[in-house]
Amino acid sequence: MIRTVRSLYLMTALGVTGCGGGGDSGGKPIEPATTSQQSAERAGAMVRAFGSAVSFETKEGSMVRRFVGGGAASRVPFIPHAIMPAPLPRPLLDRVDDTPAARKLLRPHPLQVSLQTMDETFDDAAADLESLLRDRVLTVTNVERSTATQITYLLKGDPTCRPLPSAIANGAADTVDPECAADLAKLQVRIVVGSDGDGHRFQVLLGPDRLELSVFIVHTDLLAWEADLDQAWRAADYANKTLNQQSEPFPFGKLQGRVKVALQLLGPKKVTFSESVLEAITIEGKPSNPFALLVGKADPALALTGDGNTQQMTVKLAQPRTEIRTPWDPKDLGAKNTDLHIVIGGLTGETTISELAQEVTFKGLGIAPSYVEVRSTHIFDLKFNPGNGGKMDLKVKALPNDEARIEITPKFDLSLGFRFDAIAAELSSPPESWLMNETYGIVLAGATPAVLETIGETPTFKGGVKIVAGALTLTTTSSTTAGITVPMGKCLTSVDPVPAGSHALLGQFTSASCP
Repeated sequence: MIRTVRSLYLMTALGVTGCGGGGDSGGKPIEPATTSQQSAERAGAMVRAFGSAVSFETKEGSMVRRFVGGGAASRVPFIPHAIMPAPLPRPLLDRVDDTPAARKLLRPHPLQVSLQTMDETFDDAAADLESLLRDRVLTVTNVERSTATQITYLLKGDPTCRPLPSAIANGAADTVDPECAADLAKLQVRIVVGSDGDGHRFQVLLGPDRLELSVFIVHTDLLAWEADLDQAWRAADYANKTLNQQSEPFPFGKLQGRVKVALQLLGPKKVTFSESVLEAITIEGKPSNPFALLVGKADPALALTGDGNTQQMTVKLAQPRTEIRTPWDPKDLGAKNTDLHIVIGGLTGETTISELAQEVTFKGLGIAPSYVEVRSTHIFDLKFNPGNGGKMDLKVKALPNDEARIEITPKFDLSLGFRFDAIAAELSSPPESWLMNETYGIVLAGATPAVLETIGETPTFKGGVKIVAGALTLTTTSSTTAGITVPMGKCLTSVDPVPAGSHALLGQFTSASCP
């Protein structure tokens, strides 16, 4: 959730800081004062709506915190964030990211949370964003050129580099930051604004060559950020060099793809945050650093909908097939190749988290066949529910003492194949015996739904899972006797110490009576 909030916060802050293109857009007439006021109001309203939609899940003890680690679902790399440049140049990012309101949202302190509600914190953040757009960026002072259909802003130190309201309220002097002003002058940051639907489109350009860093779209019900990866990285590289910031040389031999992050208003206290791959991502390294990353098109790859009225959060996943090629160099000898090939078949499903019902429901949750290979030889294979389209439905219900009841339909059938014997001679140390040439199966079936419950550790029980309906089986292709069957009413738990002569992996578990 924190990463989602940060993406929204920065996206909103910029969303009204740039767009358009070179030359007249040919769109509807626009006017500086109206554009500034309207964009600021819409951006602020979107932040407040987002806060109203998701603040119930930021509370201590919420279902998100209990079951997905405080918003871990929103941190899954549906778009590989390591390759995404900052949406704004550093002088503007600092204006947004280092205010008291932003720090409370992005790095909450327990005392701050207790003294101020999340809705109030979102209100403060919204007020900062409105001021940033209306009073710092989209101002008459910054207008460089204006036609009937397009406005170009060239950002100046005054007023752009003045502190925002929450910083002033916290004691900051309402004066121009000289370092920010100097950096803006060096970078020549322009925001080109044109009409788009019922709102505006903003393009953030850097330098005399007007390199496109990012594009923002602001409608009455939509706030979005788009980036052409190649153009954005070249703009970011220019910014780093211009500001004499330490940066690596442009690391890519090839960089293609276009990504989008958006916030859609669906109704009072209901919004959807999404991430999309608008154009397939292709990244290749240089000969001195060979690698490749391929991410398929998906619009959206992730959509998170918060509904403050029903206190439900829904996450829809459609992560596209992703391939990574990187050097195979197990002994760290400096090999230059792309012999290691990782394929993630794609992740799909829809998850509903209900605060009132204290349960999490997954529909169509699954992963397509995935594998790892070295020089075309598979060393790892993953297959999930092959007889059911690679998917399942799952419900997780909160129980007392932080335990959980898990219901699975029609079954859970996971196969993990290891073939490390094919590359064992190349490793600096031998792999574990259970990784050499075995396929493991984990199956929970025999009832509709199949049900298990987590059991905590007690003085006489090491903790584990109880099979409430159906049966759980763990198998390996290396032995017909090493498998474990846990019938209904029994528990799967760990064994310590592992009995002599037992299987190196499965010998660590056993079927036992539940406490």
